Amino acid sequence: MATFWRPLCIEKEAQSDTEYYRHGPGTGEHYCFIQYTLSGRGIYTDATGTYSLPPGKMILGDVRNPDYEYYYPKDATEPWEFIWFGFIGNSARAAVAELITRNGPVYELPADKGAIATLLEYNSYNGLTYELTPFDGMKLVTDVLADIAASCWSQHPEDSRSVLIRKVQQYVGNNLDKPIRTEKLASELLVSREHLSRIFKIHIGTTLHDYILRQKMSLACKLLRETRLSTKEISARLGYDRPSQFTRTFKRLVHVPPTQFRQMKTNVVL
Repeated sequence: MATFWRPLCIEKEAQSDTEYYRHGPGTGEHYCFIQYTLSGRGIYTDATGTYSLPPGKMILGDVRNPDYEYYYPKDATEPWEFIWFGFIGNSARAAVAELITRNGPVYELPADKGAIATLLEYNSYNGLTYELTPFDGMKLVTDVLADIAASCWSQHPEDSRSVLIRKVQQYVGNNLDKPIRTEKLASELLVSREHLSRIFKIHIGTTLHDYILRQKMSLACKLLRETRLSTKEISARLGYDRPSQFTRTFKRLVHVPPTQFRQMKTNVVL
């Protein structure tokens, strides 16, 4: 049964101690977990960002993830009450990893129906694996993960990675007149620099840095063709501090210097 999923335990807990803090990577048995807020508020953070956890919000995690942490915030005004559900199994870990990769670690589910309502019925049973048959235990985990997946389809009809890429492209297009730093862009979108770079490369087929340069040089070509702005003025309009840096980048991507391009009649595809 090691490859199949089964529950470990369900616990209902309330925390009001600002010293309450949990983080990865965990040791011992390799399990996955959800932590669902019933009242109050918690904070969760990992490589993708920092998230507030008000009532109805939950985190989905893998205890071996080295980057996660969650805690009771120092500015909270009421206890953080939540239900915690741990489960194990190779198939469960694969499903959790896929959900987090596609949709991130935070989800929203109703407490009065579906899987969360079922977990609340079981909350007094620690050591739940001894209370359920293997089939019932596997069904409980399956129902929880199915509800999480269904919440993504209803709340986010578009693939979350596609939404992220569209936001990146919109941000770049709106900020071609400024220096664009990957770290700042990732911070604006509440994801890690590494996650943003990896997803962008997978979806677009080029690095984010190269995409930004090509968008800037595409606009430069348009300005060279359609305006009388000097190379220095275009350089400044694209956020370059030094015209020489702009000229080197333009020549590397377009294969001719800006002044020569202005005299050419052919189009360039970047």
